[in-house]
Amino acid sequence: MFNFFILSALCFTVCEGLLLNAPPRVKEITSSCLELSPFQRPSFHSIGQVLYLSRVEDCLAGDPAATTFWIQCCGSRKKISYFDFLEEYCIYFNVDSFEYTNSSPLKRYLTESVPDFITLDDFATTVRYFGPFTQDMLLQVRQVVATGWFWGQTDEETCLEALRECKNSYLVRFATTAGSFTFTGMQSEH
Repeated sequence: MFNFFILSALCFTVCEGLLLNAPPRVKEITSSCLELSPFQRPSFHSIGQVLYLSRVEDCLAGDPAATTFWIQCCGSRKKISYFDFLEEYCIYFNVDSFEYTNSSPLKRYLTESVPDFITLDDFATTVRYFGPFTQDMLLQVRQVVATGWFWGQTDEETCLEALRECKNSYLVRFATTAGSFTFTGMQSEH
């Protein structure tokens, strides 16, 4: 017969090793899952909430305003409709929504992965490239994505092909390093 206390100690040791770099909130909930009494263990709902909050904080690391906004705006949802997002943004910053609602380039950019919805990952990418998250951030994003020279998430080969047809031109796209941009230009030969 296997000793329950040895098994428990082994599980705890393994979990401790796996959790060395985990956020404190995740360590805490994991530890409470190992309680001997089932009544002292957290519910699945509580575990899910902690893991979701930890993911939000991890995605939006370094920008407390973006983290607070996403948690207030979406709660535990993984995505929000574009228009609900704009409404929440305008309420959060107490601004008029008219400037944002008539921008199809902004909508196309923000809802790139799931049509008509903004996901946590889309929002986090936007904050990494255009942040910090402030009242003016969406206006800046709208201005940039509406230009002809901004190509967003485009590979180098596609950029060079486009520029071959337009000598003495340039474009800007996201770099592979999050939060950085790449400038690609083409000059005509004299």
